[in-house]
Amino acid sequence: MATHDIKLPSGQRPQFPDRCVGCERPQPGHLAKIAVTGSRSTLGWTTDAALLAATGETVQGTNTRVKLAVPCCPGCARALERRHFWKTVMLYASGILGAAACIAVILWASAHGFSSGMGAFFGIVVLLTLLALPVVYELKHPPAFTVTPLEGHVTYEFVSALCAEEFVRANDPAAVPAPATAATV
Repeated sequence: MATHDIKLPSGQRPQFPDRCVGCERPQPGHLAKIAVTGSRSTLGWTTDAALLAATGETVQGTNTRVKLAVPCCPGCARALERRHFWKTVMLYASGILGAAACIAVILWASAHGFSSGMGAFFGIVVLLTLLALPVVYELKHPPAFTVTPLEGHVTYEFVSALCAEEFVRANDPAAVPAPATAATV
């Protein structure tokens, strides 16, 4: 499924039209509260973890969190909030399970006479596969609305072309929405 993506600078506060991002109903009279974690660097939380392990100090600054209140009718708001909650759970669970599976594969390979390089290779393949599962799911089944915060900008992603067009007009009257693209995470 495709999404309609609009990029705004990180510092720009978005203005949402008075339309439900889920069902397109005008004047929904309710807000969905969502929070999305994004990466300011290519490696994101992996960099944070590596720096923590190397220095022993908590490092901040490679990840960013965007919190929004988005116009939604009550039913769509519950669905959108639930979807973003489970997305966050699945992202962290895939990371934790991936790391555990990676270690298990390395230990298994070592116990069965494989070289340490071969064990590490297969462990990393398992880790990357588990990390990719929630991303692939969201690419195939994007939520009605989400955001992708990256370094310097935030991409607002709508399944609805109408909501995307109105969002563009509300934030930059001279802007033209980008054509539909594959969903991004």
